[in-house]
Amino acid sequence: LPVATSWSLVVPWRLPDPVAAALRVGGEPLDRLLTGAGLGWTATPLETETAPVAEASIAFPWAAAGDPVVEQARLVRLDGRPVAVVLDEVPFLPPREPDEPLLPASRRPGS
Repeated sequence: LPVATSWSLVVPWRLPDPVAAALRVGGEPLDRLLTGAGLGWTATPLETETAPVAEASIAFPWAAAGDPVVEQARLVRLDGRPVAVVLDEVPFLPPREPDEPLLPASRRPGS
């Protein structure tokens, strides 16, 4: 089950060749690739919104219909130069008891 999603609009020719090649394969998100390569990068928030989870770009079947999703757009810079805009979507979960399992909404008691 997905716990979050991240979409990127990248300028690949501004990335080191190994990072651009790994990004094209699609195994890891941009931030992990940049960090793994030991590169100096930053991500500046551009906009943050909260929307109903039903409006997210993918389904989060474990989230209840009324749960919100936090959407944040960030500008990623590599050594101060813009290389990408990233949109992250993360459902916001209400606080849970420490021993309460995280289950899909259809499996929660009372759902």
